[in-house]
Amino acid sequence: MRIIAGAYKGKRLVSLDSKGLNIRPTSDMAREALFSVLARWPKGSFLDLFSGTGAVALEALSRGYSPVWCVERNKSALASICANGSETCLNIIQKDARDIKAGYFCDVSVIFADPPYDKTLEMWDAMAERLRDFLSQDGVLVWECPKAADLSKIPGLTTVCEKRYGAAKFLFFNAVNFIHGVNINKDKTEFRHCRDCD
Repeated sequence: MRIIAGAYKGKRLVSLDSKGLNIRPTSDMAREALFSVLARWPKGSFLDLFSGTGAVALEALSRGYSPVWCVERNKSALASICANGSETCLNIIQKDARDIKAGYFCDVSVIFADPPYDKTLEMWDAMAERLRDFLSQDGVLVWECPKAADLSKIPGLTTVCEKRYGAAKFLFFNAVNFIHGVNINKDKTEFRHCRDCD
């Protein structure tokens, strides 16, 4: 794996022997496609949940997002993140993403979550409302999951884009009517539509 673009372009990343760890690094090709879509939103802070090797967080940092946080609980994965993020300003949080409490983050521009595929529905139901409330008014939540996954609808989160790659897909959500958990627009729905996302 390597960083694809930006300040750290070409930087080789320490990979992780994910056998038995239920960790699945996002491929270079998928990361390139992810950030091509994210270019439609303003850059700002970036939160990478279930970070694995830290590849997505470091790609964000390389491309000018700041600050960038990655959250990971697995010790082997954390060692990879620390190695890959050395000599950068990457913020590393050793924590189970499910344990992040309401109010821990606010005004985040991009939240990227790539939970274990076999737990994606459970984690979506448990975390989606909290993640919605972490977003800035112009923020976007990206959830990576199996392409067959059918996520439940969450008040205040609108699906604005979907991209599929092999057995996986990225779902992009805007929190158009909510700021910090408050419904600011009960009667009108506005959302950003991603061009060429079908």
